[in-house]
Amino acid sequence: KDFDKLKYGLQEFRGLPHHIEYVRSLHGVTYYDDSFSASYPSLDVAIKSFADKRVILIAGGKDRGLDLTPMKRAIFDAPNIENVILIGETRFKLAEGEEEEK
Repeated sequence: KDFDKLKYGLQEFRGLPHHIEYVRSLHGVTYYDDSFSASYPSLDVAIKSFADKRVILIAGGKDRGLDLTPMKRAIFDAPNIENVILIGETRFKLAEGEEEEK
């Protein structure tokens, strides 16, 4: 009985909004909303979850004064990311080279 409840819960679970949330497929392109991946750990998980797919990533947003070095490495070292579109206040910081070690 408990197994049936667990099975039902897993089958019906749809995930959280804005966390690698499927949006739609159109003309052979699948779109996901992962706007809550605003920090390195969550972005890294998102990129790795699409390791077997070609990705065009839209990244950037409000500048919260975070060290973006780990995020830049995750984005620009990922072999599956074909193109990056940078937006928002952090677009220039994300596009810059590696920050110097302090």
